[in-house]
Amino acid sequence: MNIVFEVGLNVSGKRGIDYYMGNVIESLAQVDRKNRFTLFSFFYTDFENKKSRLAQPDRGNFRLLVRRIPERLVTKLEWDWGLPFIEPWLLPEAPDIYHCFGCRLPQLRRSRGVVTFYDLADEAFSCRDRPDWNGGPARNRIMYDGALRAARIISTSDFIKKELVRCYGMPEEKIEVISTGVNLDIFSPVRDPARLAAIKHHWGLPERFFMMIGPYEPPQRNHPESVLRAFSELKKAGLLQDRKLVLVGLRNRYLEKILSFGKSLGLEGELMSTGYVPIEELPGLYSLCEALIHPTGCEGFGFGLEAMACGAPFITSNLPGVVEAVGESAIVLPPGQVEPLTGALRDFLGRPELRERLKREGPARAALFPYSKIAARISSLYDKIGPRDGRA
Repeated sequence: MNIVFEVGLNVSGKRGIDYYMGNVIESLAQVDRKNRFTLFSFFYTDFENKKSRLAQPDRGNFRLLVRRIPERLVTKLEWDWGLPFIEPWLLPEAPDIYHCFGCRLPQLRRSRGVVTFYDLADEAFSCRDRPDWNGGPARNRIMYDGALRAARIISTSDFIKKELVRCYGMPEEKIEVISTGVNLDIFSPVRDPARLAAIKHHWGLPERFFMMIGPYEPPQRNHPESVLRAFSELKKAGLLQDRKLVLVGLRNRYLEKILSFGKSLGLEGELMSTGYVPIEELPGLYSLCEALIHPTGCEGFGFGLEAMACGAPFITSNLPGVVEAVGESAIVLPPGQVEPLTGALRDFLGRPELRERLKREGPARAALFPYSKIAARISSLYDKIGPRDGRA
């Protein structure tokens, strides 16, 4: 089969979905030799420079196809007017499957569409106040329309699948849950003292610290205010000693609001922000921190597994998809509740044997989620969908 991936170029810097997409494509190049893959992208301004930044696997069944088309024109025709503009640019051979990682599926007449929902937090939490709503004009019409027209939907967590059913009215049998994975070539414990010292110096890290990682919006994603309240309780009890809370992620108005709230709790001296940290640097931060705290309300566990792969203890939520991923190798508790989190942190600080167990078990647990396994499941899904004309 001929399978097209729409690959974007995030000019403001890579985010989680960009790394996820890159890992899936690289791993498919290793596990799927029977299908032909086209990495398709389009942009207009600064064309040659952007084109040079797009990478493709060095495999004979992969090719790169880039068209110089203004994105505003594509948006107007495809998603405002509903005209099939992109598919003809893929001729003379229309793909059997068009896989869009960003939920923005073009109008397809010949090909079958697959969309990956990597994150539905904004949409899911916006429809929590509309419990009787079953599809219709969603907060993000383009995402809803893509889900509606896709032949199959890949959801990276059971939470997202349930929200697609609840918020969008999607049939359960249309949705395949295939989790994110861990790039074990990048995420492993950093043990070299010189490298760790250099990382600590470069980012201005304290001697001992807990860590959170963004994005921090919507607040239900990782409940930063409950973490700050728990930290405040630990400070009052004299348990923090010299420990800090390091907030990793792009410094924007959401993070500024969190820092301001921390200041109102008397935590100004216990908080620091690194700003954006490149993925190559994260293993060092994970290896240095006492624990990663991420009491998620939407089962986003990808970078939790990455932290565990580096030997960082993980404190997270007891939501079903998270528990399924981390097993007994992490501390799990109800999301957004201050008292259980405070108690878990007290227990963590008072039990060195617990800390050592989590450091030891984390890498072994994360090793169960290599991207090769994720790619194999996606390749199997392509086989289930089959070619557009029924040929072998």
